[in-house]
Amino acid sequence: MQLEKEIMGERLTGLYLALDNIVGNYGLCIKIRTEHEIVLKNFKESLLILEDTKKNLSHILRERDMLMRDHIELNDIKSDLLTQKEKMAKVFKEKFTTMQKELTQAIESRELFKAKQEETEKKYIDISEEFKKFKHKVKIKFTSVHEKEEKFCKNCQKSYFESENYNWSCRVHASKITGDTWWCCGKIGKDAIGCMVSRHMGKEEEDPKEDDFGIPTKFCSACKDYGHNFNECFRDPNVKTNFEPDEELRRLKDISKNKRKAVQSVDMLNKMSFMLSNRSSLLQETLDEFKQDDGFFDDVRDIKQEIEFHENFNKVHIEVEQPRLVVPRKTDIKKRSGASPLTVYTNLGVEYD
Repeated sequence: MQLEKEIMGERLTGLYLALDNIVGNYGLCIKIRTEHEIVLKNFKESLLILEDTKKNLSHILRERDMLMRDHIELNDIKSDLLTQKEKMAKVFKEKFTTMQKELTQAIESRELFKAKQEETEKKYIDISEEFKKFKHKVKIKFTSVHEKEEKFCKNCQKSYFESENYNWSCRVHASKITGDTWWCCGKIGKDAIGCMVSRHMGKEEEDPKEDDFGIPTKFCSACKDYGHNFNECFRDPNVKTNFEPDEELRRLKDISKNKRKAVQSVDMLNKMSFMLSNRSSLLQETLDEFKQDDGFFDDVRDIKQEIEFHENFNKVHIEVEQPRLVVPRKTDIKKRSGASPLTVYTNLGVEYD
């Protein structure tokens, strides 16, 4: 019995040891499997990271190549700009030196011209003083000769001296003599004293003054216009004896025509203004009548509104193929103010299919 017990005990201990080995080996397998899964997962993630890094690396390499090319181009441009800068600096230096030389030459020429101008101004002052003295001497000599010289007036055909020429020396008539009468002033006799008084005018005194420059110096006291005298006025309705008769008749006819046209235009304007004033007054009267007669046709207005209502109603609810027969009926509604009768249109009948 004792031996069996020992054998069974040994067997149980072996069984326990075998169970412990089996259970321990299974746990190790599970651990190894879990660790293997974790390693695989990490490997997959590392592969993804590796692909991303490869992509980023390729992108960075492309950007680096582009930057290198840009850097090379910028270096080339920089070298070109530096060469251009050196050329421009040389050109500007040359121009600056030439401009400095020209400036010095201009200053020297200015000084020379200034000295010449001062000399010419001095000469001009001396010459002007000599000219004034010479002019004064010539004027004194000329006035002495001019006053002693005998002249003939172109208006009165008389001889005169300049020392005796006054504003009342020359007396001439404005018109020609007819018979023994001067029609400009009414004096009788061929030797009658003229009515126009002025200075004697010689033929050599007709030098161009303001008339040559277009400045009118003559003034007409009849028509209040510049450019002619009163005896040359073309608007004068009187006959002038010192002009040709045909021209005078033509001038008078033109004046009469212009007067008729002016009178006719004034008459037309007066008639038009009168007509416009009458029209405005008539318009105002009609407006006043309309304002006064606003309450006279209330019943007619009500009938018209009813007719319009029935027409609209028929148009909506009834289909009409033939046109509506509208016959005018005149109803004489005499107003208290005596106005014309009103014509009212009413619907007499409608034909429907």
